[in-house]
Amino acid sequence: MQKNAGYTSLKIGVESAETRNHAIYLHWGYDTFIESKISDIVGEGLVLYYAKKL
Repeated sequence: MQKNAGYTSLKIGVESAETRNHAIYLHWGYDTFIESKISDIVGEGLVLYYAKKL
């Protein structure tokens, strides 16, 4: 995805229990917290959503 295509940010969701994945996403620049939601999918818990500016 490119800025010249009109995109200004990317959004990603990570389960709160997945601390290793969370650390990786922070390292990749997903550092703006957007919201948290409880997932409707069985086996998933709280999902944290972060954004990254392009």
